[in-house]
Amino acid sequence: MLIDALKRPLPSEVHSTFYIASSLQSESIQALGYHLGITPRFFNFPYLQLSTGNTVEKYVFYSLQFMERYNIGHKPSEAYRSNTSPCYRFRATSGGQQPHEWHVTCLRLIFLKDPDGKRFQGLVQVDPLDDAIADGLKTLMTRDEDIPPGDAEEYAGLGQILSETIYIVTYTWAAFLTEAEAHLQVLSKKCVDDDLTQTEQLQYTRELHQLSPLWVQVRRRLITAKDLTEQMIEHPFFASIGGYDGRIAIKGYLSKQTKILDDHISRCNELAEQTNVLISLIFNIATLQDTRAAVEESKADNAFAASIRRVTMLTFVYLPLTLASSIFGMNMTQITGDHVQSPLWAYFVLAVALMVATFGGWFVWSRILSTMERMAKWRTSLPNA
Repeated sequence: MLIDALKRPLPSEVHSTFYIASSLQSESIQALGYHLGITPRFFNFPYLQLSTGNTVEKYVFYSLQFMERYNIGHKPSEAYRSNTSPCYRFRATSGGQQPHEWHVTCLRLIFLKDPDGKRFQGLVQVDPLDDAIADGLKTLMTRDEDIPPGDAEEYAGLGQILSETIYIVTYTWAAFLTEAEAHLQVLSKKCVDDDLTQTEQLQYTRELHQLSPLWVQVRRRLITAKDLTEQMIEHPFFASIGGYDGRIAIKGYLSKQTKILDDHISRCNELAEQTNVLISLIFNIATLQDTRAAVEESKADNAFAASIRRVTMLTFVYLPLTLASSIFGMNMTQITGDHVQSPLWAYFVLAVALMVATFGGWFVWSRILSTMERMAKWRTSLPNA
């Protein structure tokens, strides 16, 4: 079917033909290469975020990576080409995770002109899993234009085709960023939950750290998409379209997309900043919880030390009394043979004397230790000779 379409002669009033391919076998690649003059390298670009080749007048092409959503377990061919290809599954605002995940895919476009510069041919290649993109391109390319495209566009319509492919990319990026923003909103609410456990803190911290390199990858691809629009506006291929300067129409089509990509880049930067803020928030909450636990433990230690101090003070009181009673309770009659009983007042005199000696010794020893500590601090504060 494709080969028949390529061989079919075009009416004289048709100045451009355009093909959308999603699944190409080797025979199709050979047919396109033969009839359109497309090199096989176009169908097998290296794994690059953007490839546009040389800016020549005979042709224009690009290979652009962007993020697209897929059902769980499905990946486009571009995502298999590198182990570092970004991939993520966001959380849903209603709870749980989204029923799809995001992978890197690729869109390739090429325009060629005949040697006489009067006929133009083009091809867009998308992944076999990107049927929705192919259908969207068909719908966009066949809709009526709200703004008069100009002479060059009326002649070939290349600006509309180019702008619609970029529009598909920017629209997909907008959906990705919207889900990413909702994902961070869910995480931000969970991070400030009063019942947040240490296990959940660790889980959310890991999840946020996984997002940081994702924003780097996304930002790079958004910048390359913006660079692509700027390159296309100035590309010499569009300088002469049927005798008209097509760059005016290209600029009119792509200026809005460039502004949208600028906004996407700003949103990506905000996502990266918000991710860092949430990481710091979780760290600060964990630090606050550790500090609170340390304060509670310190209070318990202080209470225990106070109880020990009270026991010590009681010991200072009862130890002299116990010692005095022990002395007077000795069986001196069997030792000395004297049957004289000591008066009661002698016990109190001895007890008070021992108590005064105990407290006095404790006071003197405390003063000595305090003096020694001050001397040690004074010596350490002296400058070295």
